[in-house]
Amino acid sequence: MQVIVKKYAVLCCLFLVACTSPGPGQRPVVLTSAKTMLMLPASLSSQSAVSMDTLSGEKMTPTITSLLEHALSLYQQRELEGAGATVERALRITPRAPALWYFLSRIRYVQNNMEQAIQLALRSNSFAKGHSYLMTLNWKTVAAAKRQQGDHAGEQQALGRAQFYELGDVTK
Repeated sequence: MQVIVKKYAVLCCLFLVACTSPGPGQRPVVLTSAKTMLMLPASLSSQSAVSMDTLSGEKMTPTITSLLEHALSLYQQRELEGAGATVERALRITPRAPALWYFLSRIRYVQNNMEQAIQLALRSNSFAKGHSYLMTLNWKTVAAAKRQQGDHAGEQQALGRAQFYELGDVTK
């Protein structure tokens, strides 16, 4: 049972940060348990992983775990359509898992579907109440997508929200 819990924590960490696009102020962080190099915003690198069970409010089944591992593998191979379809399948089983919505938003961002990336990140936030780390990542996704759309005012507003949650004030 402990092995399964550890596996969920590692998967959650992977999915929370695996899709974060490299950019200014970002540095690589090595997750030795997964032996994977990931890009994580420097300001978030001290955050600890939160278990997927905690983020979803539901128990993660072996089926969901298998789907997530497959989606991450596809994502890392840049098979974005397959990764997105796999995450969507997992969401049909566990629709209230904000980390899954975040992962799908990052896939859509990489696919240059900015409007959908924004909507999925906001959907993730609707289920992520009380999880400032995930909410920060979601607002940073919204900011990046707004920047790609040329909406600099929207970008600044989203960055302000990201900073709000990064500082740990999750009362709103």
